[in-house]
Amino acid sequence: MIDEITIGRFAIVSFSTLSNAAVTGMIIWILIQKHPNQTVSRLVLNMLFSDWLQSVGFMMSLRWIASGDISPGAFCSVQGIIINIGDVASGFWATAICLHTYMAVVHSFEAKHYLLIAMTLIWPFNIFIAVVGFLLETPEVPFFGSAGGAWCWIAAAYPGYRILFHYGIITILAFIMILLYGTMFIMIYRHQGSIQMSNTKVVLQRTGKKLIYYPISYILLVFPLAFQRYIAVLGIHFPLTYLLTAGCIFTSAGLVNSIIYGFTRNVVAMKPLFEREFDEKAVTGMDGLTRGPNTILGGGTTPQLIFVNVSAPSNSTDRQSLWQKNSDFNSSKLEQGSMNSRATDETNSRDNSLIPESPIDEVHAI
Repeated sequence: MIDEITIGRFAIVSFSTLSNAAVTGMIIWILIQKHPNQTVSRLVLNMLFSDWLQSVGFMMSLRWIASGDISPGAFCSVQGIIINIGDVASGFWATAICLHTYMAVVHSFEAKHYLLIAMTLIWPFNIFIAVVGFLLETPEVPFFGSAGGAWCWIAAAYPGYRILFHYGIITILAFIMILLYGTMFIMIYRHQGSIQMSNTKVVLQRTGKKLIYYPISYILLVFPLAFQRYIAVLGIHFPLTYLLTAGCIFTSAGLVNSIIYGFTRNVVAMKPLFEREFDEKAVTGMDGLTRGPNTILGGGTTPQLIFVNVSAPSNSTDRQSLWQKNSDFNSSKLEQGSMNSRATDETNSRDNSLIPESPIDEVHAI
């Protein structure tokens, strides 16, 4: 008869394999797509690669299913290092995406070399905290050992380092994400009242709801296992079933992140809120078209100012180019409208000689 720990190992390997397949597919899909915002897509790729590392680490538990027991050694240490790097790095990259989105949407700011800076800080730090344990272990008690009987990680003899090198970090990151996404959520709803286009209000409401998926899913995935680790420091131990179930939930991070990104990939690259607000205050109209507010002195036909594309490109150079193209297009429309206005006025003047000739209408387009 198969015992509980073997069933738990099978479950964890199954969930991690499913996550690995989902992440691998999503990474390939992102690489073959042409994303307008390379910074965001590369941030997501780093996060998914972290999830991929985590899933590989848990898949290594196949070794313990085959051997029937976990034994400290090189293989156990490698599994512990990979799992710790993947777990913590995933939280860091989720936070990096959160910060990038917050700065772009709320403050219309995108830091130069943001991706390079993030990679320089996140990966070396995570590798360091994963391998520094070798400097802390004793010959009698290896730093990496059985973590509940289903996988190798920081041994139970080092409970403080489980918090310091893992759960304490991801808990702080979870609170940072909640703070940033919460602030952005509030700012979106505070400013939607000043935007006249009802369609934009709907978009902003849906955006706010989608953005909240990230911190909520992260907390739900991390909390069960993190709670058990925090309580274990106090000497309180949970049943093995709880630990194995929490492990399965945690190994689903790659699958969940892939699904969330699949549904919200257009949100993390959305146009800055205040730039959107400026554009939509400058262009208001009917039938889905955006027209500039025109002031007509005298009679005549009102020329329509049409803004061709209100979707913001990914960088300032492209935005300036698009704005120039729109300006040229609008200028031609204004000129055409002005010529039509003059032709109409001249025709009316010839047809009715009793009406004194009026000066040519002057058109001012704001």
